[in-house]
Amino acid sequence: MNIVELSEKNIVEAKGLFVLAKRSFYEALGQDVESADFESALKIEDASTYMLADKGVYQALVTVNKSASTIENLWINFDIVEEQYLSKFMEFVIKQFSAITLVFYWVDSTDDKVTHLIEDYGFEYTGEQNYVNKENNLLSYRYVYKRKK
Repeated sequence: MNIVELSEKNIVEAKGLFVLAKRSFYEALGQDVESADFESALKIEDASTYMLADKGVYQALVTVNKSASTIENLWINFDIVEEQYLSKFMEFVIKQFSAITLVFYWVDSTDDKVTHLIEDYGFEYTGEQNYVNKENNLLSYRYVYKRKK
């Protein structure tokens, strides 16, 4: 298992993770995920993007924005990622915020697997929600991870 930074060499694999992770969201919008501008999701000022790889197969991606105390992207191929690697990846993600006591993440209402993952890891729903698309009743929910002192 390796965790590597996003680069030009693995951008195609990043798009594959985006397509897998966001397919149900774009289907709910009535759009084709393949035609979505995934690169704009990666172009976040002051953010770093990392990918989990095992034997050359990329299994997860995270974009962390330390200045905003926020996880911007969390794209996971749940069909192939091993539980033990996913736990280590989440540990890595939280360690990126080592000096920050609260870490936030907005989860799409269509992303049940990620919601379960972060809740199991210790994230709590803050009660905040935003409509992503009222017409299709798509929401995002804000979660927080509180670092134990």
